[in-house]
Amino acid sequence: MTAQMSLLTHYQTSYRPTFRITSVSDPYMVILTHDYRGVRFTESGVVKFVLQQALYSMGHTCIREGFSLIAYTNRNGTGQEAMQAFKTGVNYRDTSITLSGAVSVAGGDTLSFEITSPSQCNIRYFGDSTGISMLSLIWIPSAVSSALTATVSKTGLPSGAVRNKQLSFQQISPDTPQVHLSRQGEPNSRKNFVFHEKGTANIALNLKLIHSCNIVKLTMQKALGPGGTAAPVAQQVSGSMPEGSEWASIGLRASFPVQNGTAVYVTLDCIRGRVNQITHEGGTNISILWVAV
Repeated sequence: MTAQMSLLTHYQTSYRPTFRITSVSDPYMVILTHDYRGVRFTESGVVKFVLQQALYSMGHTCIREGFSLIAYTNRNGTGQEAMQAFKTGVNYRDTSITLSGAVSVAGGDTLSFEITSPSQCNIRYFGDSTGISMLSLIWIPSAVSSALTATVSKTGLPSGAVRNKQLSFQQISPDTPQVHLSRQGEPNSRKNFVFHEKGTANIALNLKLIHSCNIVKLTMQKALGPGGTAAPVAQQVSGSMPEGSEWASIGLRASFPVQNGTAVYVTLDCIRGRVNQITHEGGTNISILWVAV
């Protein structure tokens, strides 16, 4: 399914986008909610989604505090945060914020989104038929897919002069038969995501941090088995923090084949500078989608 967002001038600190479907391959399985702010799924499965929202912001608080884009799942009236991405703010400029992730859903569950911004930050949200602000998603049956989400662990967060440090994670969603986060007593405890079945993995990672590095480098490494040689499968770099901002963000996305025993981990590298803080909630998370081949 693809859907576009509406044009809106907005002066509040919270905005929930409304959608208009532009294409859907199965209108029975995937439908919009009655208020057009969410997507309802008729049967259980795994949903992979990408949302991008273009905006124009005005106000100095926009720069200092930035914007957050949050995805929620709702089951029987109970909402739960699924993923969140952060974007450094701008003043009197256009920008966009993107969130990508995968989440398990049951029949009747809904997926919705919220963009939060600082008070006294005036925002114009753009949406039209050119594809400038869009939601794209695919529903995959549970029999051939699974999803796992995690955030960075509170304990052992890297700080200071960080050079190629492995990130430790804390699993949020339950284990799946196809992938889990390495446990106490296993190699690279809380650092390796280990796959147990052959398939394709799609991983989305968001990291929110404060730093003084000239360059921040985020690398996803893949190895076959605990003692296997690791090789990078994706890497993203970011420059120094914009002047006046409190937080910065860096993220990466990758898809690659996996098999029984494949392990994936993430390293952070700070070149010429220091990592002051990494947030372990809100804006830092990893989403793993596994699909059978």
